[in-house]
Formats: sequence, structure tokens, C-alpha cells
Amino acid sequence: MKSHELANLLGKMQEDINDVITNNTLELFRMFQSDSQDNAQVDKEADMHNAMINYLIYSSLNSRYKKLFDTSKQALDSGAETLDQDPTGVANQTLVLHDNGLFAFTKRQNKDGEMTALNDVLNNLARAGVEKTVVDKAVKDSTKPKKGNTYYDVKPSEDI
Repeated sequence: MKSHELANLLGKMQEDINDVITNNTLELFRMFQSDSQDNAQVDKEADMHNAMINYLIYSSLNSRYKKLFDTSKQALDSGAETLDQDPTGVANQTLVLHDNGLFAFTKRQNKDGEMTALNDVLNNLARAGVEKTVVDKAVKDSTKPKKGNTYYDVKPSEDI
């Protein structure tokens, strides 16, 4: 199979998915109702209704397909292992783990990086004899507030 044939096949599949999404979006949008007599307000409420529909649809798709995507990567690694290939990536290299003449499974890993753990720095400073008060002041001066995660959810009003 050539790249353009695969692209056409996947493009057709994506069109089919988009058609289903469009049809369901329209069906859910038709349920919109407003009590307002002000057209500008109704438009704003309709936009919000549409935003909630999009959230519901795309969060559902993301949840489902993200899990399937992750599972498919695990299956590729397991399949490579069953074929006596080591699926562990090698830094800054692309490995061909399997080629069946139709598809090739390759794995590329970026160049390795470095990470510094604050606890390790603090322990090494203490071992080097740096006074605890100096270290504590440096940590306090370097500590910045971190905003908590925000979670979105849209559900039927009857469930609230």
C-alpha cells in the first residue's frame, strides 16, 4: 500500500466520522430553547449551548480514542516483543521494529535530557556544609504559588 492510498483511506474514514459528529451536533443543537425575548441574548445562549455540545462530543471522543490510542501503542510494543524485538527506544535513533511489506512499525526516541530534583540539590547543599538557614531562605524565596488544575464538565441539568 502506498502512502497516498493509506492517506485516502484514512481521509475517507475521517470524513465518515465528521459526518456522524455533524449529524449528532445538529440533533443536539435542535434541542436548544430560550425564554429570552432579546435576540442578542438568545444568540449568546445558543452559542453557549453549542459550546457545551462541542465539549460533550469532543470530550467523549477524546476519552474513548485516547485510551484506544494508548492501548494500540502497548499492543505494538507487545507485538514487537513477541517477535523477539526489543521495543525499548534508543535515544536519538529511529528503530524499525517490524516491517510486514505493507506497514512498518518504527519507534523514535528524542535525545535524552537531564532533570534536577530539588530534594537532591538540598541534600547535596547540606552535605557540602551550606547552612540550613541559607538553604531554607533560598527555597522560600524561590517558591512560587501554583494554580490548581481546572476540570470541565457538562451534564444534563437534571443530574445537578
